[in-house]
Amino acid sequence: MPDQTEKRVYIVACEDRLYEAASFGEAILLVASKCSSNAQVYKAARILALSGEEVRDLQRILKHYTTKTLRSQAPKQENEITQLKGVSSKAEYAVIFDQMYKGFADILAREITLPSIEFHEILGRGIAEPLKVSDRVYRQPARDDYDILKLLEKLTNQYRKGVLFFTGDKRLANQARLVPGVHVEYIPPGEVAGKEMALRLMSQRIKSWIEGESKSRQVE
Repeated sequence: MPDQTEKRVYIVACEDRLYEAASFGEAILLVASKCSSNAQVYKAARILALSGEEVRDLQRILKHYTTKTLRSQAPKQENEITQLKGVSSKAEYAVIFDQMYKGFADILAREITLPSIEFHEILGRGIAEPLKVSDRVYRQPARDDYDILKLLEKLTNQYRKGVLFFTGDKRLANQARLVPGVHVEYIPPGEVAGKEMALRLMSQRIKSWIEGESKSRQVE
């Protein structure tokens, strides 16, 4: 992944052209040498840098959603399955955990007992198909990030009020934010001291997310 350190540059605008400068002094020199009328100097900051591989990943994701949109405009087949097997009709929200948070779904399901919330834990290669392990907890298979993104997309169609995704992978978090209807909580490794603190933080964020979603729908 490219260096994510914030990089500041200066942009000089004059004569219907833009010039980039590495420092304010260089920007002033550009004004003096390139501009003969009004000029503006802007200070900008790079907020994201992507490697070639990450750019290709984004292109693949966007292509996937473009194809999906076109397909959604066509009549659906009578036997098309739109509901995840086992999903409760009462469930309106889904909380998903990537492989880093093994066992968190079971614990938080016991703490947050609202029937409108169901929890999904991604296990990777351990299982071949979705597995319901308790009343509101599921295990989900995923071989790679692409499978996870497809799962997130699928779950947004199952839970009408929203999907919350916890991940410790920054690259995956950036990709998941492109999936409509998914709220991403990125918790990098080492940010939280210990499992208990991580669970407490997640519980707070889940409750805040539910509250925020409820208020936004009331406004609508």
